[in-house]
Amino acid sequence: MRESLGGIALSNGINEDGIVIDPGVGAWPPLSMDPIFTGGEPLRGDYIRGDSTYPWYSWDSIIIMNINRIRNELNRPVLVGISRKSFLERLMRRRAPPEERLFASVSAEAIAVLMGADAVRTHNVNESRDAIRVAEALRLCLNKESSMCNDELIKLVGAGNR
Repeated sequence: MRESLGGIALSNGINEDGIVIDPGVGAWPPLSMDPIFTGGEPLRGDYIRGDSTYPWYSWDSIIIMNINRIRNELNRPVLVGISRKSFLERLMRRRAPPEERLFASVSAEAIAVLMGADAVRTHNVNESRDAIRVAEALRLCLNKESSMCNDELIKLVGAGNR
């Protein structure tokens, strides 16, 4: 799969270091969940982008929760575009036009960064920047002992990274 993802870009003169993976939150055409995202048949209704087990809003959520796996398996940076997507409305469990999905967008973007995303494409630049900076700081502490987390955060904040 890695070869097929990079093959088109490489054959068109893109340097391998310039290839970034967008796993397709809210993507069309539909992809299947197995093993990561390797094709699939178009489905309708709640299963429009997943398969008969994964409704599209679940499929989009699972992509976000598996960003680190995608990064590791494809050995490429991952960029996600989550801002104002319709799956957020489903997870919010209420009708909300795109302009009412700010907090959901920012939350999902921060979680994506916590899960390993290297870049975020957003409509909410200022709000997303703040949430992502917090998520990046907290990501420094994932699976680390308290003292190591403390050292990392002091170094980050003390370095004047503003």
